[in-house]
Formats: sequence, C-alpha cells, structure tokens
Amino acid sequence: MADFAQEIKRLSGVDVSKCFQCRKCSSGCPVVEHIDLPPARLIRGILAGRRDEALDSKTIWLCASCYTCSARCPNDIDFARVADALRTIAVRTGRAAAVPDVATLHKVFMDDIRRRGRVHEVTFISWLKLKTLNFFADMELGMAMFFKGKLPLLPKGVKDKKAIQAAFELEDSVAEKK
Repeated sequence: MADFAQEIKRLSGVDVSKCFQCRKCSSGCPVVEHIDLPPARLIRGILAGRRDEALDSKTIWLCASCYTCSARCPNDIDFARVADALRTIAVRTGRAAAVPDVATLHKVFMDDIRRRGRVHEVTFISWLKLKTLNFFADMELGMAMFFKGKLPLLPKGVKDKKAIQAAFELEDSVAEKK
C-alpha cells in the first residue's frame, strides 16, 4: 500500500486498499453533482499516491457525512472517515481549502468544541458570521429557531471537560510528530 494510503489508514482506521472500484459509493452520493471527485475516484487517487489532488479537492469539504456511500460499500469502507482524515491533513499542513467557507465553518466548529466541550449554537453562529462576513444570509431561519427555543442563549457545559481537552492534546501531539 502506498504511503499516502497508509497515512489515511492511520488517521481514519479505514483501509482504502480494500476498494475494488465498484462505484456504488459514487452512484449513491447525494452531493455528487457538487463535488469534483466522486468517492471512488478519490479513493483511487489516494491509492495512486495523488496527495495533492486529494487534498485540493472540493469533495473533502463538501462531503455531507451522510454515510450513504458507507452503507452501499460491499467492503465496509467508511468514506466519511476518509474525508475527515483528508480534511485533518489539509488543515494541519496549512493547505488552502477548495471551499473556504466550509473550511471556516469546520475551524469555528472545532474551536467551539475545544473551548467548552460541545457546540453552543449562538456562539458558533456568531463567530461563523464574523469570520465569513455573511451576516444576514439566513437570519430569518435563525430568528425562527430562536423563537421556537432551538437556540439557547446560555451555553451548557460538559461533565468531563478534561477528557475533551485530553482528546485535543492527543491530536495536537500526533500532529506535531508528523
């Protein structure tokens, strides 16, 4: 197995070398018309060692993690975990995201989890709006959610915040070793 495929396996726990290119994953993908590399083609690229192609793809940022591809795969390849691993590598290496707003969303989301152990929607949305400068695009939906009690003003904490911090420290230490 190529070095890149090994790196993906180490990060995701998914052995992409089991893929025999039946393309059931790609034919069932609900966002396939928005991505540049269907799952089967991206996996083929990983196996061929085409690191730049994989890390520069829109696919890793637009994967909905709906698990349709994983459910259809006869070899139980979890493509959503592969996409997660590719995003992790892209972020760690400082690579510009092919879909910058999604990369910003990812960073703001992870920062919020790092801070309090879970996402507080109001804080998350506020930071996302500040980072993207897209203040009013979905304001009507946000107000409807607020008035239905779906957006609590005060964040709730987690019981074991130390465990959350330990997980981030572990990931940071793994990233530093590479």
